Amino acid sequence: MKPLRYLALTCAWLLASVLGFAQIVSAEQPGPVISALSTDGVFVHSSRENNIDRQRLADVVESADEFGIRMAIIVPADPLPDLRAFVLRVQQGGEFDVVLGFGLDGEIEAEAIDDLGSDRLSALTATRALDGSPEELSAVFLEELATNPPTGLPNSMRTIIRWVIILLGLLGLTVVVEQIMRSRSKRGQPAA
Repeated sequence: MKPLRYLALTCAWLLASVLGFAQIVSAEQPGPVISALSTDGVFVHSSRENNIDRQRLADVVESADEFGIRMAIIVPADPLPDLRAFVLRVQQGGEFDVVLGFGLDGEIEAEAIDDLGSDRLSALTATRALDGSPEELSAVFLEELATNPPTGLPNSMRTIIRWVIILLGLLGLTVVVEQIMRSRSKRGQPAA
């Protein structure tokens, strides 16, 4: 009876291992996705093709090229380890200026080069605030990214500048007070 039990446990373990391995194999890896992006800058997993108009996404990527932005749009089914990390790995591996990704549960993530960092954040925030299909949201994202007005100095930089000016003013005042004190003390000393 014991050999049958060991055989059953071994078979169950092997089956669980194979099924777990199959899930890992079915998950997307950045390498094949980056290769697929080389044609039109769009990757749509085959399980999600029925709900996505690939040509509209390709048109958004083409419009981004007109703005001088090398963009990619990905619609994966099972990104590893999560959508945000996957989008970052595709952006870095494919050397895109910006990569926009749409997850299964309505997730939207984007990663960009440092030059577009703050613009990416505001465009992503505006896109997440809306409801719509990936095609519509991609167009909104690009519009926000491309038409975002140049911002002035960030508030943190203004605060730093304000404190530097205040400290320089205090230093100048200290120097003036010290000079006044020295001139008074020299006047009060007897002549040699």
